[in-house]
Amino acid sequence: MTDLEMVIFIAAMTLATFLTRLSAFLLPGRIAHHSTVLNINKTLPAAILSLLVIYSVKDSVFQSTNFKLPELMSISIVVLVHLWRRNALVSIFSGTFIFMLFKQTKFFF
Repeated sequence: MTDLEMVIFIAAMTLATFLTRLSAFLLPGRIAHHSTVLNINKTLPAAILSLLVIYSVKDSVFQSTNFKLPELMSISIVVLVHLWRRNALVSIFSGTFIFMLFKQTKFFF
């Protein structure tokens, strides 16, 4: 890319981002009740939690002699607390607390 093409590309992306964010303020009534926004509002917390769980255990080896019990218990805590409280932050913090408690105290090692 030449310098001019790079400047045009950055300007176009800046304008697109600005207009996208501005539309939420110009059309709040239409956007807030749109079916796609309502669907995202319902499914996004569970999707984010699922991605966090997958990311946190991606390097775990479940075939080893150490069965990874702290990871499994922390995941269970996250799922149960999220089903109980329906609050992503509370469930993430509780699972993280339990996991770090097990890791620091070497309870299952």
